[in-house]
Amino acid sequence: MIIHRLKLQNFGIYGEQTFDLTPQPCNGFNRPIILLRGKNGSGKTTLIEAVRLCLHGSLVLGSRVSRSAYEEYMARRIHVPLEANGHPTKARIELSLDYVSEGQKRTYDIEREWEVVQGNVREYVHILEDGKEIDDLQTREQRDSFLRELIPPGVADLFFFDGERLYTLAENGTSSDLLAETVKSLLGLDLVEQLQKDLDIYLSRQRARQGQQPLQDQLYELTEEISALEHERSGLRADQRANEKAIAKARRAIVKQEQQIASEGSWFAERLGELKLRRERLEAEIDLQRRRAQELTNGLMPFAIAPQMCLWVAERLRLEAEYEQGIAAQQVLADQIERVSGELATPEFWADTGLDVNSAARRKILAKLTSTLRQTIQIPEISKKEIILRVSEQNRQTLLNWIDLATTQAPQEFFQAIGHLNDLERELEQVNQKMLLVPADGTLGPLVEVLQRLNRELGGLQKTAADLEEQVRSLNYKLEQMGYQRERLRRQIVEQEQSDHRVQLVGKTQLVLEEYARDLQQEKIGLLEKKLVARFSDLCRKADLVDAIEIDPVTFEMTLYRQGHPFGFKQLSAGERQLLAMATMWALKEASGAPMPVIVDTPLGRLDSDHRLSLVQNYFPRASHQVVLLATDAEVDDQMLTWLTPAISRAYHLDYDASQGKTIVREDVLAVSAVSEKVTA
Repeated sequence: MIIHRLKLQNFGIYGEQTFDLTPQPCNGFNRPIILLRGKNGSGKTTLIEAVRLCLHGSLVLGSRVSRSAYEEYMARRIHVPLEANGHPTKARIELSLDYVSEGQKRTYDIEREWEVVQGNVREYVHILEDGKEIDDLQTREQRDSFLRELIPPGVADLFFFDGERLYTLAENGTSSDLLAETVKSLLGLDLVEQLQKDLDIYLSRQRARQGQQPLQDQLYELTEEISALEHERSGLRADQRANEKAIAKARRAIVKQEQQIASEGSWFAERLGELKLRRERLEAEIDLQRRRAQELTNGLMPFAIAPQMCLWVAERLRLEAEYEQGIAAQQVLADQIERVSGELATPEFWADTGLDVNSAARRKILAKLTSTLRQTIQIPEISKKEIILRVSEQNRQTLLNWIDLATTQAPQEFFQAIGHLNDLERELEQVNQKMLLVPADGTLGPLVEVLQRLNRELGGLQKTAADLEEQVRSLNYKLEQMGYQRERLRRQIVEQEQSDHRVQLVGKTQLVLEEYARDLQQEKIGLLEKKLVARFSDLCRKADLVDAIEIDPVTFEMTLYRQGHPFGFKQLSAGERQLLAMATMWALKEASGAPMPVIVDTPLGRLDSDHRLSLVQNYFPRASHQVVLLATDAEVDDQMLTWLTPAISRAYHLDYDASQGKTIVREDVLAVSAVSEKVTA
């Protein structure tokens, strides 16, 4: 995919402006970078917003936004000029791009236009494919759906991102949710899941036509419930991402306020610095202890909630073991009795004993012997129908061991972890109370009041984050259990319909799909791990900082290794964490194989000079066949421009004209001349 042109009319702080974004090779060398420079507030982020709005409409605000909120947003995004000759009521975004699908390149011209009529917002979407209207797309909803299938929002999240997103990832760790959603979307695993759902619906309808549908009804209802929970989880994850951004913003505001306080009063700054270090230590320990508690809850702890049930299961396992051993012993005994009976029936046996026993006596001896032997085998007095668990001896011992741990060790470890966590949180509360002390100095007082408010806001956001995490964890557990239940229903339906070839084929197809998705996911995660290590090494000046990265195929949690030893994400410096976030985006793109352009906004603002240079030299020229780089003049200064020049095709400079209330776009003369000089040379 290549974006050729972006045209804006009355959008944001732009009047009417067209950007040519087509990369131009030179002398056989690719020059993928389109550079747009400008000061903060000149409209760089607006360009990413425009691309995503044109492609995905209301999803630019998230998956849970209401139509009314979206219309209010569009009304606000209509440009308001300073001239007194009227207020525009229309805005339009046009996007022209080439997209290759199934070996065929097609050109799409996409236009999203809206206007305010008597306080109501009317939106229009037009799509041309190779210059012609697409007949199947008659309504705006159909066109929006087409665009979302053409370029899924999850894919856009990966390729069109800003510095704020990188900062959030760097501060909170490379999100396991981001990896999970992105891997599934880019590898087509979401399509496999959808196909399985469709097959479930097919199964649920097969016997409905024959009037016998108990299992099918259960499968249909379970599938619908799973879909509803997955939708709810998607919304919660969107809330988590929004909350993470708010937390990152609040932390930056706190740092800025603390710096201002430090500059105003040295004695308070020293005390504040001491308390801040103590608070950071406690927060790190609390985070570690919470993870420990979460690990325990993800293990055997849930079973400890029902100890009587566990003991009942253990007793049932032992009873069934005795029953199975008795049945096995009976079989062995029956074989031996049959063998002895045969021996007793032969004349040779009695000849060897020297006894003369008639046939009646022989039968009595055999009966007595059989009765005596059978009394040695005791089988629990239960019927075969009562045998419900039916597990192997190895699995039985594993379950008994788990039950023993769940009723003894697991609760003790959990209560100890929770107790330690409560102690740490009480200590943190004491530290926060000390930090709330306002000095008598009139200059510092207002500053500390602001700091107090910011800390309270951060605390509220962190509580929201914990609540959201708990809700997502609860939904994940429910979905996991429902997944097991759905699998059992699938197998029961297939076993019940032995004579229906179509049902049998569906069952086999679902098994193949599950195996395919599992193997593909493991293979791609392995590839992603290798690429992530390589890309992080490319970007980080410490080549041996990370020599391996492991991604859990179930939870998608990331573990870093140095010389074979795991270490925490927080042990990386702030710059290294941001480079790891950038390397994650880069590795995901490469692992996906998707030929998408990359649009990145203000990625260098929080990096030191060495890390900036590493990105400029190693990432931007190699990130994609088309890289739209939006940066401030401070981020890409003359020195950085020198390094970027060989990879730049076009360069624009964005200047906000306060007298006109809009951004003026000009060719970046310095960048263009530098490119020309390189080409001439």
